[in-house]
Amino acid sequence: MSDLPVLLLLGAVCGLIASAVMELYQTVASKPFGQNGGGESSTSKAADDLDRTLTGHKVPKGGRASAGRLVHYGTGLVLGMIYVVAAAWKPDVTILFGVAFGIVTAIVFDYIAVPAFGWGAPAWKTSLSTHLYGLTAHIVFGASIEAARRIGFLLF
Repeated sequence: MSDLPVLLLLGAVCGLIASAVMELYQTVASKPFGQNGGGESSTSKAADDLDRTLTGHKVPKGGRASAGRLVHYGTGLVLGMIYVVAAAWKPDVTILFGVAFGIVTAIVFDYIAVPAFGWGAPAWKTSLSTHLYGLTAHIVFGASIEAARRIGFLLF
């Protein structure tokens, strides 16, 4: 695939855009979904584990929120690259304007990875409003990647 570098670059940009849109959505939707922001985010916990693995030290308290955002955006960047390359290879990946991809990311991260690594509670110990909040945030993420991908192809 000779266009792979271009697709990877577009995917990285799409993933960053979608991560920003998801973060904005979470800021706006947190109150209606009853999310009080109490406790440390799963991305901050992931950043701490990653830092401990790489350096042997924990992320300092004052840097945990920023490190969590870095994990969030880094994950979005990689997922954007995967999505755009996969969509070029198999267009069915874009089904439901990226919503299906967003749902898959919610399942993989919120329901499998986060509890498995101890970064959050398992699904059966999570409130319905938190499930809906997380699912809708990931749907926004998936649709945003698809929107950015389509705009990117129009521009380039």
